[in-house]
Amino acid sequence: MLKNLFCDLACKAKLDLGFVVDGSGSVGAGNFQKQLKFLAELANAFEISKQETHVGLVVYDHNPKLEFGFDKFYDKQSVINAINQTQYPSGGTRTGKLHF
Repeated sequence: MLKNLFCDLACKAKLDLGFVVDGSGSVGAGNFQKQLKFLAELANAFEISKQETHVGLVVYDHNPKLEFGFDKFYDKQSVINAINQTQYPSGGTRTGKLHF
């Protein structure tokens, strides 16, 4: 499990953990799912709550899309569910358009 790769101090830190995921067509659906699985495992290693770690997710192809912000979910299972339900957009790539 990924949690074993991190020291207890790092995973108990209070932080905003933002993920930016490539959803362009060149990634492929299988690799997109691998990215999401990694992110779900990573998020699982942190203490997620209103007072502790907050998680946000942006997926981009030719357009960036905020899947959820730091203020959307305050429990680990909700974050993991939202990551796992993220749809693969499979569009073209315009990384330079990532302006928020």
